[in-house]
Amino acid sequence: MTFSPPAKAAAPAAGAPLSVAGVDPERNFAGGETQVLGLTLELRAMGHRAELLCDPAGELWRRAQAAGVVCHPLAIRNALDLAGAAALRRRLRDGRYDVVHFHTSRAHAMAPWVRGLTRAAVVTRRMDYVPNRLFARWLYGRRAVDGVAAISAAVADALVRAGVARARITLVPSGVDCAHFRPPSADERAQARAFLDDQARYFAAHAAAARSRPSPAPDGDDPARAAAWVDFALAMLNRNEFVYVP
Repeated sequence: MTFSPPAKAAAPAAGAPLSVAGVDPERNFAGGETQVLGLTLELRAMGHRAELLCDPAGELWRRAQAAGVVCHPLAIRNALDLAGAAALRRRLRDGRYDVVHFHTSRAHAMAPWVRGLTRAAVVTRRMDYVPNRLFARWLYGRRAVDGVAAISAAVADALVRAGVARARITLVPSGVDCAHFRPPSADERAQARAFLDDQARYFAAHAAAARSRPSPAPDGDDPARAAAWVDFALAMLNRNEFVYVP
């Protein structure tokens, strides 16, 4: 496969709205896609041209289009999908974006193939485990992207352990739309306390189950109570199909 030399987009006038392409080819809709859609909508609300390159068979495509976001079809099968890389190059060349933002590992793997087709290329890293050391310096280096956004200090530290220069990493915590939240009612507080108490009693009687929860427990906290809080958080986030019943 032959790629023609890239031509960088011209710089916008000072203070002019930016043209931003978010790349997320995942079909499932998880926490990362929630952040991608929220960021895109906020950029649009600020007056920027923010579009998404995503899989037409994915949930992000459906929700983004329903929210009025311009979506361009992009299916990436794996990190070595040259057809996907070619399709991404065509879209970026035609779209003339100021910024391309890679949001997932499969999207990020395409970064070296599209270098130079945008004024700035950035990647967001959300996982706090150490990425593959063999490719990390290359994929997070200047030959692939201009900058790296880490959502937490733990994520940044993991990137550094993989050989990424800390100077290339910017800490950008995930945003939270406070409009979705409100203080709990008295009845909801009582239900939450009852849930925590029930879970803590179960874990106190079944130590093995408590040990299976994330550890170590916070300093000075009872392991059973800490495990109960984990289950409570998972239930609130709709991330656990099962809870323990004493």
